[in-house]
Order: sequence, then structure tokens, then C-alpha cells
Amino acid sequence: MNRLAHSIFFAILSLLLQSPTVVAQTIPNGALGVVSIDFVKVGHLPFLYGLKGEGRYLTYGKEGELCQVAHVPLVAGSFNSQEIGFGAGGAIELIIYNAELSERLKTGQKAVSAHYNVSIPSMMQQGDIEIVSGLTLAEGFVLHPRKAWSSWFGYHPKPLTCEPVYQHKSL
Repeated sequence: MNRLAHSIFFAILSLLLQSPTVVAQTIPNGALGVVSIDFVKVGHLPFLYGLKGEGRYLTYGKEGELCQVAHVPLVAGSFNSQEIGFGAGGAIELIIYNAELSERLKTGQKAVSAHYNVSIPSMMQQGDIEIVSGLTLAEGFVLHPRKAWSSWFGYHPKPLTCEPVYQHKSL
């Protein structure tokens, strides 16, 4: 498939309406953070499946406090579609166990799934990234993908910060 077809496919995906989903409020023991994608758009073309979403990264700050980085964009895809269609997708949740990856997510640097060990909960070996929902091992994905067109014109987004998250305490 050529670049023009991929560009057209993802351009169509970006025109779809957003659909909200529920996000995690806790980080599992031993994990460094959780990526929760709030808005997911899905597209199918013959032999090509793709999705685009945006959410947040829930993690710990320098003092060990719970904080979040928002907006964390994600694009994903595979070559296994048998249909044509577009619409809203389900929630995506990824648990992060790799320290270098966690820092990349905090600072808005691109992270490509092929560069990390990706697992699912049923696997014996825990990966750097564990897919909890919304993706399969057959789908490659990129967190914080670069926006090539805007970089051509000298646009540089402001640095991301990890904003404190306040949890309600029960009495």
C-alpha cells in the first residue's frame, strides 16, 4: 500500500466524530503508569485497518504523587480488515512497565510499539507495555506520533507537564 493511500485513510479517520470512554483512576502494583485513550476513531478498508485516538497518561511525578499527562495521541493499524467502514471504537488501555518509555510519554516523545516488548495479560512474560483493552498484539501502534505537516512550518508544540491528579477520599 502506498503512502498516499495511508494518508487518505488517516485523513478520513480524523474527520470522524469523537466518542468518550471511561479511563482508569489507578495504577497497578509494579507499573509506572497507565495510558487511557478517551476518544477512538476506527476505519476499515479492504486489507487495511486503522484507528486514531487521544487520551492521557496517568503516572507518578517526581515526588511520587499521582499525576497525568494529557493529551496523548495514538495511531494504530494492521493489515487484516475484510470490510469497509468507519465509526467509533472502544476504550484503549495500556499499562506501562518500562522506565524509559514512561519518561518518553511524560515528555511527549514518540514511542513506537515495535521498539518495545508488548504483551497481553494472559501471557506468561510481562512486557514493557501490556495491552489491557482496545488493541491486539497484531496491531502496531505509535504514541505521540509526530505531526509532520506542522513541523514543516516551524511549529513546535509546548512541552507537556504532568499535572497533579486529586482523588476523592471516602469518609
